[in-house]
Amino acid sequence: MRRPLSLAIIAIAFGAGLAALALIPSELEHISMLERDGEIESATRLANTLYDRGDRRSAILARVFELNHTVGDASRADKALREYLAGTPDSPRTLRKAAEFFELEQDLEGTLSALANLVLIAPNTAYVEKLARLYRLHGRFGDEMALLERNRSLLGSDFLTRLGGLLAQTGNLAGAVQTLRVADDHYPADQEHYGSLLFDLLVSSSAIDEALRRASRWAALDTSIYPRLPMILRLIESGAIKEALALAGVPLSKPGSSPDAPRAGVIWALLSRGHVALAGDLVEQFSDVKVTRERREAITSYVSLAVARGLLGEIMAKTDRLLRASDERQKKLGLALSSALFEKWSFNGLGPLRAHLSPELAVLDPIFAAQVAFAEKQPAMASFYLEQADLTEDDESLSMLWLSLAEQSFAPTNLARELIRRRSEGELPSILLPHLQLAVRQAGLVMPGFDPFGAPSLAAAQGAPRSMGALP
Repeated sequence: MRRPLSLAIIAIAFGAGLAALALIPSELEHISMLERDGEIESATRLANTLYDRGDRRSAILARVFELNHTVGDASRADKALREYLAGTPDSPRTLRKAAEFFELEQDLEGTLSALANLVLIAPNTAYVEKLARLYRLHGRFGDEMALLERNRSLLGSDFLTRLGGLLAQTGNLAGAVQTLRVADDHYPADQEHYGSLLFDLLVSSSAIDEALRRASRWAALDTSIYPRLPMILRLIESGAIKEALALAGVPLSKPGSSPDAPRAGVIWALLSRGHVALAGDLVEQFSDVKVTRERREAITSYVSLAVARGLLGEIMAKTDRLLRASDERQKKLGLALSSALFEKWSFNGLGPLRAHLSPELAVLDPIFAAQVAFAEKQPAMASFYLEQADLTEDDESLSMLWLSLAEQSFAPTNLARELIRRRSEGELPSILLPHLQLAVRQAGLVMPGFDPFGAPSLAAAQGAPRSMGALP
């Protein structure tokens, strides 16, 4: 019985020894414990000792790099890091530190290697995008495209757009369109952007309806027309005239902007490229009840260039048709075209159109009606129309035209009264304030305390009458 007992004792002792050995920290654990306790120098010495003995385990190389980087031994850190990357790097933390280290050392290849390994074992949007930027910056477009394709599920709209562009450059147009569609759909609804490449590819593949739908959504966020102009011209080149005019009519997002503002700007662009007939079609789409300076100038430019191109007959026919229309919007456009003809060629420019300018129609454009009345030597009618005209701050040239006609149509006292009335009611543009002061002086009106440059709401308190009838 002694032998079995002895064997049992030996087995127990052996097991206890193994258990004790199991409780002894491993070398890596010892290094970690020293780091935890703030013994960085000791941890570094232990790691370096293991390294110098030939220990090339991935975890040891990682610790040698990180610890020596911490204590400032860049040479040893660099050597251990390169060995680590040459093996099978598997620590995202070490790879992040490696990328930072190589970046500080201005080592491009090292930085690229660290980031490439990092996104392989721990894909992350920020590091994928950082690596893609570096590839692009240094002309490694093939590597960039491969990286973006592998990680497309992590990409935001900007990088998906970039991938779509790279695919298009390599001739993969179907892949480019698919990728660019996803990119466009992922942009926030209120973020201004333009998918010009997607638009061009859609037009090239005759997907005109989709191209217009997407472009209209982009244009609706615009504060100017310039981003959409290339797309409008592209549609025109492809023969999609209706769609081009529709895109031109998408209102700007700028607060207070007239819905006709984009059309007016596009008309200028069309005229500068010789698309006179299309500019005329767009003129007919003006819809704002308020006539803006941009709209008036666009119509004048259209008429001038059309006549210079020998299209006077076409202009006259268009104007005649609009003047005879039953719709008030079209009548106003006819008056605007008539006004442009009159402005360029005086009374002779109207020709047979004069027969359509009844008093009921003329009152829709009072300043033009006043011009015609004055040309026909009817100053009383001119004065009547001038009293009906609306003047705005943003159209200084129209205000000065009104003043020029008023000075010829009104007697000095009546001119002063009309200017005072408009000022009192807050309807006198600031450009006419000096002329108000001059008119009051020339008319010999005495109104103590009246300040033509004061706030309109104070006009009555300062002695200015609120209506012509209130004048002495």
